[in-house]
Amino acid sequence: GRFFEFYHNSSKVVAEMLHLAPLKQNRRDARFGFPVRKMAQYMLCAIGAGKSVVVILEDQYLMKIKERRIWRRFEGKVLDNYSGGGPE
Repeated sequence: GRFFEFYHNSSKVVAEMLHLAPLKQNRRDARFGFPVRKMAQYMLCAIGAGKSVVVILEDQYLMKIKERRIWRRFEGKVLDNYSGGGPE
């Protein structure tokens, strides 16, 4: 499937905010993730908590190296009625 994955140790803060469970150990060393189909829900959760979101896409391989590029950047804005927590 298609997933957004978090790799860095500091991603634990994001995972706690979004209520993501840790992934099993894997060869990519991804620590947390969620399916692409839930991107809008998780982005609204993060943006509503005042966090900015940068979506980075992986393009085709270029001589065995994946090419990554910033797709979009969304600025966070704390919402008055934001209750926190990840999507249902």
